[in-house]
Amino acid sequence: MTLGDPVLKRNEILIEKLRESRFFEIMKDEFIEKTVAPITELKNYKEGDTLLKQGTLNKKLFFILNGVVDVYTDGQFILTLKRCGDICGEMSVISNRPCAATVVVKADSEIMELDITKLDKEKDEVLLMFYKLFSVIMTDKLALTSHKAKKFEAEKAKADQFAKDKRVYLGKVSHWVRNPLNFVAGSAKLLAETQLESEQKSYVDMIITGGDQILGVVDGLGKLTE
Repeated sequence: MTLGDPVLKRNEILIEKLRESRFFEIMKDEFIEKTVAPITELKNYKEGDTLLKQGTLNKKLFFILNGVVDVYTDGQFILTLKRCGDICGEMSVISNRPCAATVVVKADSEIMELDITKLDKEKDEVLLMFYKLFSVIMTDKLALTSHKAKKFEAEKAKADQFAKDKRVYLGKVSHWVRNPLNFVAGSAKLLAETQLESEQKSYVDMIITGGDQILGVVDGLGKLTE
């Protein structure tokens, strides 16, 4: 092959991309060139393309170089992968079971694919190196999951505190409104027992009815604090 050969150029780019990935730092250059590069392809995916489909078998590792993909389980959105080096497909490859999630390209993406079926599994060195790779991948995923869990806990704590503050505030508002309202309603009921002209009585009845309605609203506020 000549220096201008497109296949040679492609291999050079591919090897460079592999070396840049944090997951392949554990591998020697020679191993990347002779073992990993030959089973790897650089592909461009369009928005809406499906990388993985839940329930189907998969034998490839997908490394995002640039772009965005979304992960869904049972039709429900789970997370977005967009960091350079983010990976998907590893669980189905490791477990040799159908994919547990569907992965859809959200924005045009450049992705590096490793076809595990093309590995020379008769060589202990190859198997050992890829076991190490899977270990690094799982450690990275665990760290990411832990970070997300801590973030969720912090957000939940804020939400719980907000709900508590809201209950306290509503309780105070309910108390502030109820006391003067009870006084007004009680006074109106006492006034209704006195001798009143027809027009005056209708006004007092309006005050009593309106007061009872407002007390109903206040009672509703009180229940929100429980």
